Amino acid sequence: MEDILSSELFCFSAEKVYSDVNIPYPCEGSKNAHNSAGDFKGTAENSNDLVLPHRGSFVYELPNGTVPYNRQIKAMIEKTKPCLTQLMMEAQIVRLWVQYNIPKIEDGNNFGVGIQEEVLTEASSIERDACTFLDQITRYYASRGKLVGKVAKFPHIDDYRECIRDMDEKQAITMRYIIMEIRNHYATLHDIILKNIDRIKMPRSNNAINMY
Repeated sequence: MEDILSSELFCFSAEKVYSDVNIPYPCEGSKNAHNSAGDFKGTAENSNDLVLPHRGSFVYELPNGTVPYNRQIKAMIEKTKPCLTQLMMEAQIVRLWVQYNIPKIEDGNNFGVGIQEEVLTEASSIERDACTFLDQITRYYASRGKLVGKVAKFPHIDDYRECIRDMDEKQAITMRYIIMEIRNHYATLHDIILKNIDRIKMPRSNNAINMY
């Protein structure tokens, strides 16, 4: 994890994260069926048909090609996803290992069982965090796609473009945070297992508990 955090991909600046949406600004002075006074006009002078106002700018094609994803964010996500998947699988293996070491329920002498339950809780929490991070990545793509659609519909509004830029910067920071959390989860899980390995393997001192 430290190698990933210190790599050039995760040591970024705001300028490096920025990605142009490749949607041009509309031509200045163009109007959507408006005259100079701002009134709506028909298709002809004597036409009785009323041209309704457009709700945004109709996008028939993008002259510069498709709207690209943010390459910096995409590379960070592709680097992070396998780490999240591996963390989730290994936390699940630890959880099953501890679960199968829990002895049958008895009165008294359950201190070791309590330690096992603490490890189970920690492993389950790590699994949930990994799933949450994966869901967050999917939500980023969906939210960015909606904003790109807004820029295509309202290309003359700079706020939508700035919102995409801020979203990309926030996601880059989030991806670095996720890598740090993966590192912390591994360290926490290793620490709690190493300190309590004897109690996890044999929660009760009575060696005859498995004979009944």
